[in-house]
Amino acid sequence: MASSSPYGPPAQGADAWRRTRPLDVLLAVVNGLVAVLLGVGAVVLRSPEAGAAALVVALLAVNLVVTRVSRPPVDGRRIRLEPGRTVVPFSRAGDVTLVLALVAIVALLALLAWAPSFGGRAGLLRWLAVIGLLTLGSVLPDILLRATRATRLVLTPDGVAARLPDEDVGARWEDVTGVTVAAGRDGVVVRIQLAGSDGVVRTPRRRVLWRPAPTPWIDVPLRRAGVTPEGLVGALRRWQQLPASRSRLGTQESVADLTWDPSRGTSLT
Repeated sequence: MASSSPYGPPAQGADAWRRTRPLDVLLAVVNGLVAVLLGVGAVVLRSPEAGAAALVVALLAVNLVVTRVSRPPVDGRRIRLEPGRTVVPFSRAGDVTLVLALVAIVALLALLAWAPSFGGRAGLLRWLAVIGLLTLGSVLPDILLRATRATRLVLTPDGVAARLPDEDVGARWEDVTGVTVAAGRDGVVVRIQLAGSDGVVRTPRRRVLWRPAPTPWIDVPLRRAGVTPEGLVGALRRWQQLPASRSRLGTQESVADLTWDPSRGTSLT
C-alpha cells in the first residue's frame, strides 16, 4: 500500500519505487552470464569480435543494475545547499554506462564490417554491420547529447526549475498545478504538473536530428534523484501551498523534507 504524505493525499505508486522487478534481475543475470561466456570464447578463440560483444553485454548488464535493480541511497548526500535554494542533482551512472555500451557497439560493428573473413556468410555479415553502423550513426549524436548532459532540480522561494536532458524548464510556484507519482521513461518518477501559462519558461536544448515534443510537466526520476517519493511529493506540495515554508529552501531542513521516509517513523515539521 502506498504511504501517505503529511502534506496531501497518499503518494500513489510510491511503493513501486521500492520494488525491483524480477524480470530486471533476470535480464541482468542473463546478460552477465552471456558476457562471461563471450569473454571466455574471446580468449580461447582469440577473437576481438567476441571480446567486443562481451564488453557490450557486460555494460548492458551494469546499466540494468544501475538503473533498474539497485536502490540508490536516500541520505541526501548529493543534495547541494546554496544561498536561498536547494539543488537536487540527478545521478549520471546510468548515462555513463549507456554511453560506454554504445561506444562498444560501434566498435563491435566496425570489427564485423572490416573483419577479414567470416566464412561463406562474410558478405552478409559485413552488409548487416555497415547498415547497423549507419543506423546507429544517425541517432548516436542525439543520444550522446542527451546522455552526457548533467541534469538537476533546483528549488527556490520563487519557483521550481529543472535542467533536463531535452530542455530547461522554469516555473513559479503558482504555476505548479499538482504533484504525483507516475511511470516515466526513467522508471518511477515524481511528476510536477505545470500550468500552460507565460510563467512557465522552456528552453529546448540543441539536437542534431530529433527533438521530443515538450510536455506540461517536469519528471524527477526517483532512482536518479536520491530522494524518497513521500518526501519529494510532500515537500513540493507544502512549498506550493504554504509560501512561508519556502524559507526552508537552502537549509538542512529542506534536505530532511526531501528525504523523509515514513518507514523510519519520522515526519516533516
